[in-house]
Amino acid sequence: CGTPINVAFGKPISSSENFSNSEYITDGERLDTGAYADSTPFEELVWVQVNLQAVYDIEEIDVWHYYGDQRQYHDVIVQLSNDVLFSDGVTTVFNNDSDNSAGMGTGSDSEYFETSAGKVIAVDSVAAQYVRFYSKGNSVNGYSHYVEIEICGTPINVAFGKPISSSE
Repeated sequence: CGTPINVAFGKPISSSENFSNSEYITDGERLDTGAYADSTPFEELVWVQVNLQAVYDIEEIDVWHYYGDQRQYHDVIVQLSNDVLFSDGVTTVFNNDSDNSAGMGTGSDSEYFETSAGKVIAVDSVAAQYVRFYSKGNSVNGYSHYVEIEICGTPINVAFGKPISSSE
């Protein structure tokens, strides 16, 4: 991220399953393949979620799964929302689930080989506080790994245009 800035740096992570070392996901270190968070080893759809702690205008998302051997991750789906439960107002910005095995719609994005460059996902300016990343194992084993996630955005002034009152 340039300008806008990486608004995910140091932000809290939650997940559908226990991910060991989840603090690595937003620590700013994307070039160390030994510093990654990983799920339990089964090929089920799992997710990690970044709470940006405020609403941002999201313009790009960069994600690094484990890339030491150019594996491919399955059913990679990236969604944005202002709802922590992702039950309302969800925008899907990437989906490589070509057979709808995740049950979230058939994706039109392709699986890709992981590299140290990460995967850059362009976003058409979506306002969101939460970003969720789904995956379902990879071409080498049943784990889902995350080395780093960067979310490029700018703060949204939620007070702009709102009525003002005072005691005076």
